[in-house]
Amino acid sequence: MSPMQRRDFLALALGGAFAPTVLRLLRPGSPGPKRLLQLNAYALDAETPLDLLGDYLTPNELFFVRSHWPPRMPDPAAWRLVIDGEVANPLSLSLAELKRLPRASATCVLQCAGNGRSLQSPAVPGVQWGSGAVGNARWTGVKLRDLLARAGLKPSARHLHTEGSDAPPGKVPAFRRSIELDKAVDDVIVAYEMNGAPLPPLHGAPARLVVPGWAGDHWMKWLTRLSAQPEPQTGFYMDMAYRYPKTPGAPGVAFKPEDMNPVTELLVKATITSAPIMAKPGSTAVLRGFAFSGAPDIARVELSDDDGATWRSAVLDSSHQPHSWRLWRYEWKAARPGSAKLVVRATDSRGAVQPRLPVWNQSGYLSNGWDSATIDVSERATSASNGPAGPTAEPGSKPPALPEGEGKAIADRACQLCHSGDVLRQQRLTERQWTASITKMKGWGAEVSDSEAPRLIAYLQEHFGSGNESYRPLIVRPVRK
Repeated sequence: MSPMQRRDFLALALGGAFAPTVLRLLRPGSPGPKRLLQLNAYALDAETPLDLLGDYLTPNELFFVRSHWPPRMPDPAAWRLVIDGEVANPLSLSLAELKRLPRASATCVLQCAGNGRSLQSPAVPGVQWGSGAVGNARWTGVKLRDLLARAGLKPSARHLHTEGSDAPPGKVPAFRRSIELDKAVDDVIVAYEMNGAPLPPLHGAPARLVVPGWAGDHWMKWLTRLSAQPEPQTGFYMDMAYRYPKTPGAPGVAFKPEDMNPVTELLVKATITSAPIMAKPGSTAVLRGFAFSGAPDIARVELSDDDGATWRSAVLDSSHQPHSWRLWRYEWKAARPGSAKLVVRATDSRGAVQPRLPVWNQSGYLSNGWDSATIDVSERATSASNGPAGPTAEPGSKPPALPEGEGKAIADRACQLCHSGDVLRQQRLTERQWTASITKMKGWGAEVSDSEAPRLIAYLQEHFGSGNESYRPLIVRPVRK
C-alpha cells in the first residue's frame, strides 16, 4: 500500500464515510468525555477505557477496534458470501439474499486474544493492549448451521475455513482461520447487525462471523468465503500465531508451535471498571465491573482485601445471555486508615476459577490474572464516590517521527510498510526478541539485508528496547495496579 493509500484510508476511517463509527476516537490525552484510546494508526487499533464499559451493551462507537492492516472493505452492493468446499450445493449470497433468511441474534462478548498483553511480565511483542480490547454486543444475522444446511453439508466436512476481504501488504501472509465444524454448527452466526444497527465498516460490514465464547481471532471480519473442508486451515495464522501453551511454563520461556494449541475459548475473567480513589474510614465504597468466560455463564464474582486470604461475593446483575458478560457490584467497608488493595476473581459455570497470575506465553494471549484497585482510606477523602478505575494514558499530541539514528532509514523502509511508528514505540523488547522479530519479518518479505539487520536491531533496541521510556506516548497504563 502506498503512502497515499494509507493517508486515504485514515482520512476515511477518521473523518470521512466512516465518521459515525469512530467519531470519538481520539489519541490519549485528547479532550472529551468519551473516546477510544488509540494504540496504533496503521493499522487502526484502539481500546475502550474501562470506565466506559459499565453498561450491559457496549455502544458501537465505543467498541474497541482491531485491525491487522488497513482493510479492503467490500462494497455492500457488490458483496457476495461464497459457501463452498465439501457441500452439495455451493452458494453465493448477496447481502439482500442473506437478510431474507431467518434471523438469529446472540448477545455475547468479543475480546481480542491479546487483551491485557501489556500486563504480561516479562514483556512480549505485539499491540500493547491494556484491559479494554473487549466489549459486549447484541449481534444479529443468520445461524451458520442454517447456511450450511442450505448448502448441503457433506459428511466428509470437519472444519470450516474462513476468509475475509482484507489483504496484507507485500509478502505478509493472509489472515486465514478455520473453526471446528462442531462449534460452527452449534451457535455461530453470520452477523450483519450490531446492537440493532447495520454492522459498522470498522467492525466487519457487510457481514462478520460471531463465535460466542471464543476469542476474536475467529470472528472473521469483512467475511467473503466459508469453505467446508476435511482438514483444518494451514498457514501462519493457524500454525504459528494465535496459539496457547498446552502446559504452562515459567515466564519468559518460549514454546514451540507443536507445544501449543490454537487459541479458541476465552478464559474466565473479572475486570474492575469503576472504583473510588479515596474513601473515609467507616464509609462504604462501591466497586463495579464485568466478568465473562468461554463457559456459558459466570457462577460468582468475589473480592478480597487481604490478598486472597478471604473472599466475599459481589452482586451479579440479572442481565445475561450465554457467553455475554455479567456486570457486578460490590460494597466494601473502609474500616481503618491506610492504603487498601482489593483484588477480584470470577468463577464460571463449569467451575473454572480465575488465577492470580495469567499463563505467560510469548504472544501474550488470553491474559486473565486477578484485577485490582487500590483505595486510600483517609479522613481527607470528601466521599466514597466512584471514579474511573480504567486505564489512563500519558498525555501527548501527534506522536513524533521515528528518532534519528543509523538504522532509521532501514526502519522507515522495512518496518513502516506494515506498521506505524506507534507499534514500534510500544514494544519494549530485548535484543534477543528484536532479533527474532526481524528474522520473522524478513521471512515475510521485509526488505532487510543480512548486513542491514544488525544495524536495524541495534537501532530498535536503543530507542524502543526493554526499559526505554523515551518514545512511548501512546502506551495505556492501568493506574490502579
